[in-house]
Amino acid sequence: LAVYSVIFLWLYNPVIGLVTIFLHHIGLRATPGFLTDYNLVIYSLSAIVGWKLFGYNFIVLLASLLNVPLDQINAAKIDGASSWQIFLHIILPQTSSTIFFVLFMTIVLNIQYIFVPIQMLTNGGPDYASTNLVYLIYQYGFNFFQSGKAAACSIFTLVIFTIFILALFKIIEKKVYYES
Repeated sequence: LAVYSVIFLWLYNPVIGLVTIFLHHIGLRATPGFLTDYNLVIYSLSAIVGWKLFGYNFIVLLASLLNVPLDQINAAKIDGASSWQIFLHIILPQTSSTIFFVLFMTIVLNIQYIFVPIQMLTNGGPDYASTNLVYLIYQYGFNFFQSGKAAACSIFTLVIFTIFILALFKIIEKKVYYES
């Protein structure tokens, strides 16, 4: 992620970055401050982590799609099912376990992966717009030397994400199709 962060730092450069050059080619002269604008910074950092996770998630989801039996799809076409019906009633149920896995792992990995771009590119700024709980724990523990606050934030983060993951399991896991 350090390498991705440096690459995106170059892409987001307001003078010679590829994003700036592209925006100038389409007619926008005012280049937004991707890492300095309060409203854009979190999206800019999310693009870095999304870039990191996209390839793995794409391959896993593609493998799941390729495992859907073609005979079921062809039978549905013969019976007159539309593409939307085939997607909703055949493809989505048979890939739901993989979609659930990818969703769960993306949430868990994003929590840890977002730390590096925040640390390297913004240090939680501008005006704490890119600070999250994990970075706040780091700041309390290692920058401010307030280990009590760091521990309290860690417990709070653990409780919040445990509740979130349990809710995710409760809501979505019932609708997941498992072959056996």
